[in-house]
Amino acid sequence: MKVGQSIQKDKLTQKYVLHTKKGNKDIDVYYTSNSAQLTTENGFIDYLKINYENINYLIGYKEKYITKDVEFYLISYIEIVDAGFITQEGCYVGMKLEEAMQKTNNIPFLAHGWGYYLELKHNWIADFGLSSKNVTQMKQDSVILRFIKSRN
Repeated sequence: MKVGQSIQKDKLTQKYVLHTKKGNKDIDVYYTSNSAQLTTENGFIDYLKINYENINYLIGYKEKYITKDVEFYLISYIEIVDAGFITQEGCYVGMKLEEAMQKTNNIPFLAHGWGYYLELKHNWIADFGLSSKNVTQMKQDSVILRFIKSRN
């Protein structure tokens, strides 16, 4: 699953397909945001909640194209809180800060108003959230809350 890929919905069958370089993959969509929007660093966007290869994803999109027979959603944001997702570095939701820093050889940075992030490979970010009202210090027992990736 990558930012920039598209999801297609067949209006007749109501089935969704993810378009990848390796071909089209059927996906299960279990929620569409008809009225709610997701807040991201790039503003408000609509989203789908999907299951792909047994991992639950929240997929944000700014662009949606509608024809007579199909709808296309261009992926601009991906969020994962599923503990079954493991990054290339071996990071997962619930991993402690110290272990994540060892696996990535990175230190977290503060995105003011959002939380503490740790950069991963392929533009993924591990989000540790805000651990206290004193945002200049991060608690050492912090854990990864989610992974995010977006198109800037």
